[in-house]
Amino acid sequence: MGRRISEVERLARAVPKFVSGQRRPHRLGILRTRRLFSRASLAFAASSLVLYWASWFISSAIAGSIAVLSGLGLAVCLLGEVLYGSGVDVQTQYMGSAGPFREYSFEPSIQDPVSLFSLLANAIACVVLGYAAIYLSLTTIHLLAFSKDLELASSVYFSLVTFATVGYGDFYPDSMSTKLLVCTEIVVALFVLAVVLATSTSWILSRRQELSSERKINEADRMQRTENAIKVAGIGLYQDDTQLLEEIQTRMEELRMGR
Repeated sequence: MGRRISEVERLARAVPKFVSGQRRPHRLGILRTRRLFSRASLAFAASSLVLYWASWFISSAIAGSIAVLSGLGLAVCLLGEVLYGSGVDVQTQYMGSAGPFREYSFEPSIQDPVSLFSLLANAIACVVLGYAAIYLSLTTIHLLAFSKDLELASSVYFSLVTFATVGYGDFYPDSMSTKLLVCTEIVVALFVLAVVLATSTSWILSRRQELSSERKINEADRMQRTENAIKVAGIGLYQDDTQLLEEIQTRMEELRMGR
C-alpha cells in the first residue's frame, strides 16, 4: 500500500509535458491603431515644443494639434480595448498522466500595470503638451490672447490646470477665440479622464477575476491529476478486488474444512 501511495504522489506532482500551442490574435486592428497613436502622439508633442523654440509658431501649432488628436485617438483605442477586448486567444496541448488534453486561455494586449499606466500617462501628457504648444503659438500671433504673456513653463502650467478643470485664475483667456479653445481642452480632458478611470477600473477588476479563475483552474487540474494517479495506481474505488475475493474464498474454504 505504501508503494502505491508513493506512486500516487509522484503522478500527482508530475507536470504535464507541453506538446504544441496555437495563438490567434483577437481585435488586432485596435492593437495596431493604439500603437500607431501612442508613437505619433509622443513624436508630435515633442516636435511641437521644438518647433516653438525654432520660432516656427504656425508649425508648432499644427504639430500641437496633431499631438492632441493623437492623444485623443489613443484614449479612444484604450476604451475600445476595454469594450471589445484586444489580445490573443491561446490554445495549448499537453500530455499528462491520463493522456493528452487541451487548455484554452486569453491573453489581454495589456498585461502589466506599468504598460497600462504609461499609456494613460502618454495620452494625458500629449493632450496637455499639445494644447500648451497651441497656446504658445497664439500668444505670438495675438498678444491679447491671455491675461498675461505665456512662456513655455507657464503655458504647460496653464494647460495642465485647464486639463484638471481647476482654474486658479492667475492665467485666463482674454479673447473669444482662446476661450473657445480652452473649452475644447476641457471637453477633451473630461473624456480622457473618463477613459482613464474606466480603463484602470476595468483592468484591475479583470486582473482580479483572471487570478481567481487561474487559481480555480490550477486547483481543478491538481485534483484531476490526483484522481488520475489514484486510478492508475488502482487504489480505492479503482482497485482490483479479484485477488482479495480469492483470498477470502480460500480462507472460508479452510475454515469450512477445519470444521
